Amino acid sequence: MAKQAIAKKETGSDLATAQVGGPLIQGSESSDFSLPNLHLFQDVGNESDQYGDHAKGTWVNSLTGEEIDTSQGIVPITAQKNVVVWHHRDSGQSGMVGMFDSRKEVPSEMVAGQGTEVDIVEYVNLIIVAVADPELPFVIRHKSSGLAAVRMLNTLEAGRGRANKGPGLYELKSKLKSNDKGKWYIPMYVPKGDPDADLVALASTFHDMFAHKVIAVVEDTDVPF
Repeated sequence: MAKQAIAKKETGSDLATAQVGGPLIQGSESSDFSLPNLHLFQDVGNESDQYGDHAKGTWVNSLTGEEIDTSQGIVPITAQKNVVVWHHRDSGQSGMVGMFDSRKEVPSEMVAGQGTEVDIVEYVNLIIVAVADPELPFVIRHKSSGLAAVRMLNTLEAGRGRANKGPGLYELKSKLKSNDKGKWYIPMYVPKGDPDADLVALASTFHDMFAHKVIAVVEDTDVPF
């Protein structure tokens, strides 16, 4: 009798364990998931208040404020492009006017010079897995001078796709840029070959979860890339 009771208890425990895992919210949609940013620290504005003190050009987990060793590599999962029309800071208004998939879709009445004081900004939000911290994907936000890096990454990944290869492994660096307004860092993706099978499987799982997730655009005028 005792052995049967133990057997039943173990079977029940195994069954309970098998049912644990997966989304907590039943019928989860893309809006029910949230991802931290992998933030490129510039030491401008109130960055230190939000992320802590770090060296310029350091990659920081926005959730924990911890630095991420991106020299170990990242694996790209998917990317989303948005063109956002903002009220210009001198217009007396604030916030977003509209968001579109491309510049061609921006209505003519929203284009600067048509009597509307606006800024049109293109963003590419890239979702990646970091080898140093693979438990949760990160979002890397690109705009302005940072777009060249993610476009190059897109080209490299397109080439791998044509060669019937999976996603590549890239070292994520930061590169110093400057003009007459100052200096800042932008992302740089350096190919490192192929990720291992476990990382590819993880990236595939996260792709299924987040490929159709709408990533909110944050107005961040202090960061120039």
